[in-house]
Amino acid sequence: MLGPNLLMWTAAVIAAAWKLSQLIRVPHDRGLRVVTLCTVLVAVALSAQLAVSIPGLARMFPSHSPKLLQNVLLTFFFALLIVLLRSALLPNVAVWRSYAEIALASLTSFGLTLSFAATSVEWRGASYPEAGQHPGVLAFYLIGNLYMSYATAHGAWLCRASARQTYSGARQSLTVAALGLIVCLLGTHLPRVLSTTGRLLLGTDPVPGTAHWTPPLLAIGSGLFFLGIGYPGLRTGIIKARL
Repeated sequence: MLGPNLLMWTAAVIAAAWKLSQLIRVPHDRGLRVVTLCTVLVAVALSAQLAVSIPGLARMFPSHSPKLLQNVLLTFFFALLIVLLRSALLPNVAVWRSYAEIALASLTSFGLTLSFAATSVEWRGASYPEAGQHPGVLAFYLIGNLYMSYATAHGAWLCRASARQTYSGARQSLTVAALGLIVCLLGTHLPRVLSTTGRLLLGTDPVPGTAHWTPPLLAIGSGLFFLGIGYPGLRTGIIKARL
């Protein structure tokens, strides 16, 4: 698990650093501020994930709290991303839709916190491959992956719809980001929802092996998503290097 986690963390940190450098140059760009906040949230969340993936560091944190922090931050990242994309695509959309996204993220975070607190201490912070048949851990990952299935599906649709309405370099950026979210949805979150639901309700796993083949797909999807976010800057850097 350390390899995929390290790959996702590296992509997130590079994206966050790039957006921060852009924000320093254009500090009054409201949209850029939101995007920068989103990428920083993901970088912090994946730093927490990396912390619990390294045995020496994991023992330094009480009750494996970084695992909960990681999932809560990722939840709010996607809520902010959906709000931002919707406001760009549909500028006249009702404000309550934005509040509804934040409310859904808050409800999901509450469910994650409850399931985390209800799980015995020795099982808290268990990674997805370690979940086995433990009800508390399965509930934690079911709640998280249910929300992530919704968020990645909605986010991918908004990215693709926004790409169709632009003819700038952002078109390729949004298309690649949408592809990354679709890989995360179909390759990780939906299979994990089916797997955890089956184990919780039926005592059997209807999608065998998700502990082994979903982490690499999640890393690939996340990498594509962050490549999409950083694509305009990467292209500019290549052009400057050629000149």
